[in-house]
Amino acid sequence: MSEGNVKLRSFVLANSDMTVEGATAFQKQMAHKDMPTAEMCQGDTLSLYELMRKNGAAKHRSSVDEHVAKPGTPSWGACL
Repeated sequence: MSEGNVKLRSFVLANSDMTVEGATAFQKQMAHKDMPTAEMCQGDTLSLYELMRKNGAAKHRSSVDEHVAKPGTPSWGACL
């Protein structure tokens, strides 16, 4: 996932007006770094984790590669 995060971050910074500070804050928010583990391991967050685990690393990498290959403004509606 780290490689995918680096690719997505680079893409966002190159194709939007988001600053490095904004990207860092956004990544922290999306990673739920301040959320207690008991809260993180339920609901939508748990479902997303289980889906990513089921699909595997190769599918995650190919999905990221597919999204960053498209030039233009990042689309926030696409869950990776």
